[in-house]
Amino acid sequence: YLPGYFNRALVNNYLHRPMASLADFDKVIAIDSTNSLGYFNRAIVRSQIGDYNRALEDYNHVARYSPNNVLVYYNRAGLYSQTGEVEKAIADYTHAIKLYPDFAYSYYNRANLHAISGQLPEAYDDYTRAIELNPSFGEEYFKRGLVQIYMKDTRKGYLDLSKAGELGIMSAYEALKNYTE
Repeated sequence: YLPGYFNRALVNNYLHRPMASLADFDKVIAIDSTNSLGYFNRAIVRSQIGDYNRALEDYNHVARYSPNNVLVYYNRAGLYSQTGEVEKAIADYTHAIKLYPDFAYSYYNRANLHAISGQLPEAYDDYTRAIELNPSFGEEYFKRGLVQIYMKDTRKGYLDLSKAGELGIMSAYEALKNYTE
């Protein structure tokens, strides 16, 4: 029964029938309460429908049963950041980075949280690492440029904003204009 419920849950989610998908994932978990994939996928469906607290509960189960699953920490961090639990989100991104240190988006997302928390040197370091791993992502340059300007290193900030513009971030040119006046 387990593979049937699991597969049907995936299909229901694909067909944008979240309640049917949730019901099937509930059955998967009822049959095997240690099935981390059931919890993981149910968390995804719950987060899609805005049930963040219950999605977080599911991710906590996955972390318990599959502690080396980098996606659980990455996804849970995203939910924590949406619910305003910035420190928990930073901790989960840090754990995800330990498990998979070459994933630029973990650094980028953690940098965003550092920046909004006023931890500008930490944000700068994470944006820099994200750029090293993914040098064609203009948002990284844009946000690192802003951080540098806020840290009073305007020359480097302008260079990063310019690079962001070259990479297609048109708002970087507007920011350059605003900060150079």
